Amino acid sequence: MAGKPARVWLADYAPPPYVVEFIEMSVQLDEQRTVISCSQTLVRGSLPPGADLVLGGHGFQLVSLEIDGAEPASGSYSIRDGELVLASPPERLTLTVVTEVNPRANRSALGMFMDGPAIITHMEPDGFSRLTYCLDRPDILSRYEVELIGDPARFPVLLSNGNLTASGSLPDGRHFARWQDDIPKPAYIFAIAAGPYAQVSDHHVDGAGRSVLVTVHATPENISRCRFLLDAMKRVMAWDEEAFGRRYDLDCLNVLVVDTHAISQENKGLIFLEAAYALADAETSTDEDFDLVERIAGHEYLHNWTGNRVTCRDWFQLSVKEGLTRFRDQMFSAAMSSADVKRITTVRNLRTNQFAEDAGGGAHPVQPKSYGAVSNLYSTTVYDKGAEIVRMAHALLGPRRFRRGLDLFFERHDLSAVTIEQLLQALADGGGEDLAQFARWYHQAGTPRVHVRLRQDLDRRIARLELIQRVTVEDKSGMPLRIPLRMGLFGKDGRPVDMKNKAGPIDVVDLVAAEQVIDLHDLDEPVVVSCNRGFSAPVIVEIERSSEDLELLLLHETDGFARWDAGQELMIRSVLAQADSGEHGPSPRTLESLTAAFADILQASSADQALAAELLSFPHVGMVAEQVSDADVGKLATAWVDVRRHVATANLNALLATFHSCGAAGAISLDAAARARRRLRSVCLEYLLETGEESARALALAEVETGAGMTSQSAALHALCHFDCSERHQALDVFQNRWGEKADVMRLWLRAQALSRFPGAADRVRSLAASPIFNLSNAPQAMALLGSFFRQNRIGFHASDGSGYRFLADTLLQLDRIRPQSTRWLMPQLMLWRRFDKDRAARMKEQMARIAATEGISAALAENIARALAAAPADNERGKL
Repeated sequence: MAGKPARVWLADYAPPPYVVEFIEMSVQLDEQRTVISCSQTLVRGSLPPGADLVLGGHGFQLVSLEIDGAEPASGSYSIRDGELVLASPPERLTLTVVTEVNPRANRSALGMFMDGPAIITHMEPDGFSRLTYCLDRPDILSRYEVELIGDPARFPVLLSNGNLTASGSLPDGRHFARWQDDIPKPAYIFAIAAGPYAQVSDHHVDGAGRSVLVTVHATPENISRCRFLLDAMKRVMAWDEEAFGRRYDLDCLNVLVVDTHAISQENKGLIFLEAAYALADAETSTDEDFDLVERIAGHEYLHNWTGNRVTCRDWFQLSVKEGLTRFRDQMFSAAMSSADVKRITTVRNLRTNQFAEDAGGGAHPVQPKSYGAVSNLYSTTVYDKGAEIVRMAHALLGPRRFRRGLDLFFERHDLSAVTIEQLLQALADGGGEDLAQFARWYHQAGTPRVHVRLRQDLDRRIARLELIQRVTVEDKSGMPLRIPLRMGLFGKDGRPVDMKNKAGPIDVVDLVAAEQVIDLHDLDEPVVVSCNRGFSAPVIVEIERSSEDLELLLLHETDGFARWDAGQELMIRSVLAQADSGEHGPSPRTLESLTAAFADILQASSADQALAAELLSFPHVGMVAEQVSDADVGKLATAWVDVRRHVATANLNALLATFHSCGAAGAISLDAAARARRRLRSVCLEYLLETGEESARALALAEVETGAGMTSQSAALHALCHFDCSERHQALDVFQNRWGEKADVMRLWLRAQALSRFPGAADRVRSLAASPIFNLSNAPQAMALLGSFFRQNRIGFHASDGSGYRFLADTLLQLDRIRPQSTRWLMPQLMLWRRFDKDRAARMKEQMARIAATEGISAALAENIARALAAAPADNERGKL
C-alpha cells in the first residue's frame, strides 16, 4: 500500500530563494540520448547568505556541472535523493549543468518524450526538473535562448519558444535552430518540439498594422486537416484585441498538433494541441469537433495574457490563470455562434462534472489550503467553477467596469506571478466595487443552494420574494456568499411582467445575506418566477413550481438558458414520477405537460433549430440520480427509457416530419444554420429509435451508410448502439470498414460503444480495450473508450453486478503504472459512491479498498482514493429511491 502523500500547504509559501534571470540551453536531440547543456543565471532572492540552495531534478543522467565556468570545489555541492544542494552560494552565479535524457524510455508524458517519430516536451507542472537541476516553480520568470541541434532527416523541424533568430547546417551534417524569448516566462510553459512536421501558415495583422506569422505544424498525413485550426487561431487573436485590448507580443505564433498524447498546453509562442482538439474537416469531423477545435485553440491562445505574461504565483493560485482563461474562452465561443446554445452546453457540462465533483470525495475549494499531488489540482472545480466565479464578477460589475478592472490587473501585474487575491483586488479597484465578501467563493467547497419563495398579495398588487442561501457542510465559517441572481417574472399567459421595487426595475438580485427579502410592486396578476437566468451563479436553486409553470417557462421564457433549464426540470420530474408509479402506474401530470411541450417545440422548431435541439435533449440518468439519495440506477434508468419512449411515441409524426425537414443535400455546409439542422435531425432520430419501430432503425442505419457528413453518421451510430439489434451490428461494421485506417475517426466508433446502455457494456468495453484496435498509450483513444465509459455511461458503469467497478479498478491500477497524473480523470462517478443504493455503494467501496491495498500505487492515486473513502455524505434533503 502506498504511503500517505506528503502535503503542501498554502500557508507555507515563501518567495523564491533565488530568481533565474536568464537560461541558455543547447539541446542535441536524439531519440535515446539527448544531451542538454543548460546554463542558468541565478540571483539571490529570499535565501539568507550562508544558507544552502536546493534545486530539484530527476529522470536524467548527470554528465557535468560547473559554477561560473569552473568545476565547483570539493564540498561546495552534493547530490542526494533527486536534489542538487549548493553550499553557501554567492549572491549571483551561473550554474551550467549537462545532462542526458532518454525520450524513448520516458512514458510519463512529462519532461522530454516521443510523440510518434517526434521529440516533444511537456513541462506543466514540474517537467523542467526532468531535464536539469532547477528551481521548478511558477513564480520564477526567466528569459530564454535555446539552440536545438539534430539530424535533418529525423528532425527537419526544430521548434522552441519565442522568435527564431538563426538556423542553418553544421559541419557534421546536423542542422540547428536558435530561438530567443526575451519575454520572461515560468519554466512550465517552456517547450521543445522536433520532428518531421508539415506546415500551413498565414498572417494575422493586428490593429496597429503589425503582421504576425501564424503556423500550424502537424504530421504530413494530418496537415490538410489543420486549416480550420489556423483560421480559428486568427479569429481568437483578433477577438482578444477587440474584446480585451490584448495584442500578441511575438513576431510568430507556432502551433503544434500532438499526435498520441493528451496534451494541450499554452507554451509561450509554441502552443501544443492534442490531435483530438486540432484536426477538423468536413468529411471526417463532427460539428462538435469543430466547436472543440475552436474553443480549445481559443483557450490556449488566450493564456498568452492570462497565464503566460501574468502567471500564477504558486499552484494554489491555478485558477487565476485557468478559471479566468476558461471564462474568456467561453466568451469567445459565444461570440462565434449562438450564445444561448453555448451557455446551455457550458452549464450542462458544469452540472455533470463540477457539481458531481463538489458532491463527492473529490470536493475541494477553487483555492485549497493544501494538496498532496499537484496533478489533482487540475480539476473541473479549478477550471469550470473558477470560470463561473469570474463570470459572477462580470455580472456584478457589468462589462465596462469589469474591463476596467481587468485592464488594471494587466497594468499592475504584467510579467509577474500573482495570486487570486490580486486579481480580485484589481477587479474591485477598477470596477469601484467591494469584493471582500465575494472572495469567499474561492475558499469553500461544495455547491451552494438558494431557496426561493414568492408570496403574492394580488389585492395589494405586491409580492414578497424570499431568498435563503444554505452554506455547505464544507464551509465551517457559516458566512454567506455574495450571489448575483438574474431573475424575471412571467404572467400565466407567458407574457413577461416587470419586476421592480420602490427603487425601480430589478434585473439582478444581489444576494448578500443568509436570508434576504425583496418587496415587489405593481403586480396585477399571478406570476411565475424565473430564477438564475443565464445561469448567473453556479448554485442549485430550490423553488416550488408546478408542472404547468415549468411548461410555461419552457415555451415562453425569453432567456434561452432559462427555457432549457425549465425543460430539464420537467423531464427529471417526469422520470422520478414514473419511477415512483412503476411501469403500469397512472400517467403523471408532469408527463402530460412534457409531452405537450414537446409537441409545441417541434411545431415551432424551424424558428431556432439550434435552440430547439437543446430544448428537446434529455438530461442523462446521472442528473436524475442527483435528485435522490441511495439512488437505484437500474430503476431510474428503466423510468428514464419509459418517459422518453412515451413522449417519442406521442409525438411520432412530428418527430418524423422534423427529421425529414432537416435533411441535408449536396455539399456539407459548416454554417450555423446547417449545423443546427444536423443537430435537430440527430435529436429527432434518437427519439424515433426509442419508439421501437423497425422503420426507425432502418432510418438510423441509412444515416450511418449515406448520411451527409460525420455529424449525421456518428450521431446515428451512437443512437443505434443503445439497442441490441442487427442494425447496430451492421452500422458498426459499415463504420469500421470505411474508417478503420483513420485512428482519430475510429475514436467515434469506440465512443459509441463505450456509451451504450444495453446490458453487458462493461464486458464489451473491456474486450475492446484488449483488442488490437486499442492502444492505452494513445491518450485520445483512451479517453474515447475508457473516459466515455467510466465518466459518462451512467447506466453501463453502474450495472448491478459490479462489472463496471471491477473494470475501473483494474484500469486505474494499469494506468497508474504508465501515467499516474491521468487516473483522476476516470474517477468522477466513483467519488460519488455514497450517493447510490447500498449494494452498489458496497461494490464500489470494495474496489477502492482493493486499490488502496495495492503496493506501489502513486501518491496522486492514493490521495484520491483516500479522499473518496473518507468523504462524508453530502448535505442534502433528498429522498430515497
